[in-house]
Amino acid sequence: MKSKFAILFALFLSSQTSTLLAYPGESIVLDTNGDYIITYWNGTSIKQTRHIPATKIEPTVKSVFKLDDGGLITYRYTVSNAQNAKQSIVTIGLGGLTRIFSNQPMILPSSGMTVEAAVAAAQSLSAPIVKPDKWNGRVGRDPKNDSATQVSWLFFTDVHPNEMLIGVMPGSKQQSFGFAGLDLPSISNMRMRGNTPIQQGYEDEGPVPDSAIISQLDQIERNNFVLLNAAAPMIAVPSPFDAAVTLERIQANTHTWIGMKLLDATFSSQLDRSLTAAANAYRHNQNKAGKEHLQAVRLLLKKAYADLENEDIVDEETRNNQGAQFKNGMIARLAARVLDFNVKYVLKRLDEK
Repeated sequence: MKSKFAILFALFLSSQTSTLLAYPGESIVLDTNGDYIITYWNGTSIKQTRHIPATKIEPTVKSVFKLDDGGLITYRYTVSNAQNAKQSIVTIGLGGLTRIFSNQPMILPSSGMTVEAAVAAAQSLSAPIVKPDKWNGRVGRDPKNDSATQVSWLFFTDVHPNEMLIGVMPGSKQQSFGFAGLDLPSISNMRMRGNTPIQQGYEDEGPVPDSAIISQLDQIERNNFVLLNAAAPMIAVPSPFDAAVTLERIQANTHTWIGMKLLDATFSSQLDRSLTAAANAYRHNQNKAGKEHLQAVRLLLKKAYADLENEDIVDEETRNNQGAQFKNGMIARLAARVLDFNVKYVLKRLDEK
């Protein structure tokens, strides 16, 4: 049986130069179990196979980010899977990040590497990653953005074939995912995938390359994950440190939250007035005025969430997989925590001078 994932991409590419045809009897139907029943024409007859998506999970994620004494910001995640989930979570990924700290240079794998060089590359890629036991961690270029970083964790089911507890099981949680960075947090999409049967695919070559269902199959594969919001390093801190520039970057980043449905546009305008005033004050060496404007930002956030610093409250941050909707009409809790942290970071850096 050929792997569906392995042949779908080749089929999809070949279909781009062909006229797509709707062969009689072909269909993709989602059954009551949440599986895709694929009926396809293989060139000689109609066949049928089942595709089990990796989305039968019910995850939440708790993001904790702290500034340590050395100036690094540590990022830690606790991933939970609800009792009613049908799969365990075995793959977790974060993309669009800036710098991840490592005490050794990272070596990106390349073709033609010797075995020794490949081992060194693998070790360097996992060096900055904090991972639970029996999980693997990797950092590399984000395939969607060459200038950004992607971090991922994978539970190797093939390495632990006799393991009864695979990944984050339904009704359980797993701590100790993380890394450290030099840059400030914003909000990224954490992708999670559930554990699916290894043997999934076609008993033949699958649908003919010019089949109209090829694009649908490709779309299913491209969206075979669950998205949650998580804090991650995405705002570069200038070196040498410049409070005005840092605040302008923080402010520009908050504007992206409006489209993510994490920040109300009217409340964003209120935050903008204080953030702009603070940046202008620091640019003119009016540190006292700048501090007052930043304290005004913190007061606005406290108005939205009086218990903002309570890290045990995560439901409002993560329950909605399409984006954490804010219930108070102002700002999502995770976004408020991130902005409050960033404002405190600027204040702390200035107090150190």
